Amino acid sequence: MNTNLKGLRKTKSSASGRYHPNGCIEGSWKAALPGSLTQDLVFSGFLQKCIIACRAAGAQAVSRLQHSIVAMLVSSSMLLCGLGCRVSANPDASKNFIAQAAKDSKETLTSEQPNLDRFEQEIADYEAADKKRPPAPGCTVFVGSSTFRFWKSLESDFAEFKAVNRGFGGSTFPDINHFVDRIVTRYNPAKVVVYAGTNDIAELHHSGEDIFHDFQEFVHKVQAKVPKAEIYFISMSMAPSRLQYADKYDKGNAFIREYIQKNKHLHYIDVVPSMHKPNGDLRVFLFGFDQLHMNKMGYALWKPIVAKALKQSI
Repeated sequence: MNTNLKGLRKTKSSASGRYHPNGCIEGSWKAALPGSLTQDLVFSGFLQKCIIACRAAGAQAVSRLQHSIVAMLVSSSMLLCGLGCRVSANPDASKNFIAQAAKDSKETLTSEQPNLDRFEQEIADYEAADKKRPPAPGCTVFVGSSTFRFWKSLESDFAEFKAVNRGFGGSTFPDINHFVDRIVTRYNPAKVVVYAGTNDIAELHHSGEDIFHDFQEFVHKVQAKVPKAEIYFISMSMAPSRLQYADKYDKGNAFIREYIQKNKHLHYIDVVPSMHKPNGDLRVFLFGFDQLHMNKMGYALWKPIVAKALKQSI
């Protein structure tokens, strides 16, 4: 069977996902894989083993692997076609491989709560660093998921606010609430900036209302120890690989925005409009190869928005 993938980025699948002209993937990753490109590729057996092995590592590992698989298969298939090679495969075997991989992934997402000790080492590392270089009194703590963890220039970008970056893993609100006393309130911060909820929706199947309740718990935990701290929630922002969760993101943001408007010391930082073009399309060029995490341009866009909000509450 001959496979021509030259027009792959502009074709639609008939299942639960589609390719856009910009190359981002919407819907289930399994729908993104061409039926003629899986089981018979040299490395497909290796990928299948990786998926099964990642089951023990939790939802975050599987989620990251899914995006890597899509990118690897598509890139490799395009390379083969560009070289004039012919990719041969058994369609039935391909379908079986995709179905099994999806089943393995789904089984890791049956629980709606993560293992709260999964990031213990990262938290312990922060505590060890604190002993050598304690955060300054009245600092601004940024706590959240990998969006903060990958923001390497965060502390220098917000040096005037004495920023302390405590992003960890692919954390969720339950993770953050579990560790809040160890990496947030113990510093007696003047300000706390949190970005979380996206992994909760994508990996724990939480609803927008769930995110709202978990944010409330976060606020209560912080205010119980640091009642005068100003707390900032950065709106959940869509990534190209998670377009299917748009409604949940919007609902969660709406619940939290309304709650913040009715309470003192709470602030809503809306980055969503900046991430979209005037016609509503997502600015996909602000994201890296995995189509999940922002690149330097994305962070550069967020920096003045966050800084403005922090200055307004001084």
